[in-house]
Amino acid sequence: MKKSILFVIFLLIAINLRSQSSYDYIGRDEFYLLKTGSDVKSTHKLKASELKSSKVTEQLFGIDYKEKKYTNVMSDEKFTRVSYMDGLKIEIPEYEKSGIQFHITSDKYTMLLQKGQTIKVGMKADELKDIFPKSFAKRKIITEWVGNEGKTSFIVYFSRINNNKLEMEDSWIIFILNNGLLEQILTAHPL
Repeated sequence: MKKSILFVIFLLIAINLRSQSSYDYIGRDEFYLLKTGSDVKSTHKLKASELKSSKVTEQLFGIDYKEKKYTNVMSDEKFTRVSYMDGLKIEIPEYEKSGIQFHITSDKYTMLLQKGQTIKVGMKADELKDIFPKSFAKRKIITEWVGNEGKTSFIVYFSRINNNKLEMEDSWIIFILNNGLLEQILTAHPL
């Protein structure tokens, strides 16, 4: 009986790892969020994982934002939401159980990968395909997401190194395309 249970657990873990490995992944400390037009070679940029307060976001993105503190009722985790009316929302956890969450809806903000690739709203689907080929191949038409029905989406898993071993997180970045152009970039962290 114990061998059967261990076999089933091993099988489920293997299936989960196999399905995740068929997607692209990115570490939370492997990209930056920048104002479009910022000097991407500047030494003053911060990785997205280093955005730990509204004061830090203010230094990078300006003072024209609204701040709201709230508690997620499902996880009891406290967040600060920093909202820029020109297309960026960042949710910063008070305690680092999870990383920042963000939602980009305009070309005024850029996601810069450590490898030098830039991703921003308005870029063509083929450019995203070159950056995230595995995930792009698994893109799907959105059917049950109010306001996004008929658009295309794909996900890129967050990853981390733990004991010198790559681990996939249970959270990801969602890229939403409309008519062949990137329309939104947002993170998802299921509870």
